[in-house]
Amino acid sequence: MGVSGIVQRFKSSSHFQKDYVKIYLTTEQRPVLTLMTLKKLEEVLPKNNFMRVHRSYIVALDKIEQIERNQLIINNKRIDISEAYRDHFRKFMDDNQFL
Repeated sequence: MGVSGIVQRFKSSSHFQKDYVKIYLTTEQRPVLTLMTLKKLEEVLPKNNFMRVHRSYIVALDKIEQIERNQLIINNKRIDISEAYRDHFRKFMDDNQFL
């Protein structure tokens, strides 16, 4: 799947994970694999819909079900918010009154 295909399907994505970049779509049982890097994905995904929260994860902000301390819960999966991204994430949440 190329960059344009990923951008077109971003609304059904819940989160992205490093390692070949696994794209977890809410409409699919299994992740879609791509050789694109998370860095490249981060550049092409809309900043107001997606955020890097860990060196291994980009999350869809509208798919966040709960925040517990330094973890997000999306589709019953716990995703750590790393120290490197924590301040940026908290500021975004405060500024946008998210959740």
